[in-house]
Amino acid sequence: SSPRELVEQSVRLGLKGIALSDLGGVYGLPKAWQAVSEVGAPGFRLISGAEIPIVDEAESSLTLLAPTRASYGALCRILTRSHEGRPKGTGGLERALLLRLLQETPEASDLLLFPEWEGSGFGRQRRDEQREHEEKICQQWRAFFELRNPIWVPLSRRLDGFDQRREDFSRRFSRKFGAKLVAVQDVLYHAPEAQILQDTVSSILYRDWE
Repeated sequence: SSPRELVEQSVRLGLKGIALSDLGGVYGLPKAWQAVSEVGAPGFRLISGAEIPIVDEAESSLTLLAPTRASYGALCRILTRSHEGRPKGTGGLERALLLRLLQETPEASDLLLFPEWEGSGFGRQRRDEQREHEEKICQQWRAFFELRNPIWVPLSRRLDGFDQRREDFSRRFSRKFGAKLVAVQDVLYHAPEAQILQDTVSSILYRDWE
């Protein structure tokens, strides 16, 4: 679905606002802002954001949301660094550099952070390997919890048979670092009738017909 469709559907559902984040950029933001200005919903809030891949670790990323104009500027500066010297469409940052940019970029402390690890593959290890893997994840993210930024631990259901393991670890992770859990989900389309188009595009992208 387009940014406009997401905004319009959010207003129809009576939501007071949404956060819009793209992978590696803020590409849909201009159209979303235009929709907000035209939809006629006073007080509707649009929060800008972006998901930054951590390139030295498979399936790890950090989503940054910018609730203020100043933090949006910090987000754009960090995104610019994430694309330096990389082919178009392949932005990302090493974990250490991302941490340093959050520490040093003016106004970056106002960004809201949402760490993500292991994608849909999380929980597929044997239980003894899983404990070791979980400890590694805690060590990787520990330094981010020393920042002044608010951090939430995202939790979603993927219906892949590992949701309970994922939830149990997310709860332990949040308790360990004193962070709050927040329910999240990738919004792929604004209404059920758009699923056919989404499935078609996904099949082309991931070559599911082969």
